[in-house]
Amino acid sequence: MDEDIIDRSVTLVESTSPNALLTASLDAAQRFAATRGQELLGETLETLVRTRERVREIPGLDVLDERLAGRTSVAAWDPLRLSIDVRGTGATGHRIAELMRERDDIVLELFSENVVVAVFGMGETAAPAADRLIEGLRHAVDQVEPEDLERRRAFAEPPPWGPLELAPRDAFLGPQEVVSYEDAEGRIAAESLAAYPPGVPNVLPGERLTAPTLGYIADSLDHGGLVRGASDRTLKTIRVVSE
Repeated sequence: MDEDIIDRSVTLVESTSPNALLTASLDAAQRFAATRGQELLGETLETLVRTRERVREIPGLDVLDERLAGRTSVAAWDPLRLSIDVRGTGATGHRIAELMRERDDIVLELFSENVVVAVFGMGETAAPAADRLIEGLRHAVDQVEPEDLERRRAFAEPPPWGPLELAPRDAFLGPQEVVSYEDAEGRIAAESLAAYPPGVPNVLPGERLTAPTLGYIADSLDHGGLVRGASDRTLKTIRVVSE
């Protein structure tokens, strides 16, 4: 079979958070949770109570907490996910995450226009990790420059979907070619394109590519986002149905 077909087929079902290592360690994790879970989880939750207060002490930062639960579309709140509102810094979550990675080698679970998200668990003592996170946040906020504020311009609104010209299966598995991003408008997509976050497809195979849709995805990349589903995740080229 064609390697490209296999690779693109995997992208239809793969997670945005690849978890092969997690899958391989499920049995060990289950035993660990049964024998020491209550003790370790209690320590983590206590640490995060203090950590949320420390985050709020950093100028420009706030933390989402249990007050969210019960609001429209919010069923509950996960205390192990530290969701930090960065709007007060004037920079985007994309930029704060970039600064944390470059300066302190901290990789966050998620970052978007308004928030960055750090995840804690019971697999290690939480206090040292929390201290490192706070230090990284302080460094990042201190490094925000005037040009970072310009990058916070409004994100483009998601456009309507383009017309579906072919069944997705026929477009995905049929004859296709690769064209430059500039030449993709008006062509029929042979792959899905999803600005991430949130990772919801903006284009499906078989859909005719429109200027607003291509502009929206490019705008997301300009803000520091990613594009899922594309063979070329830089979006310099797009796979389309052969004419």
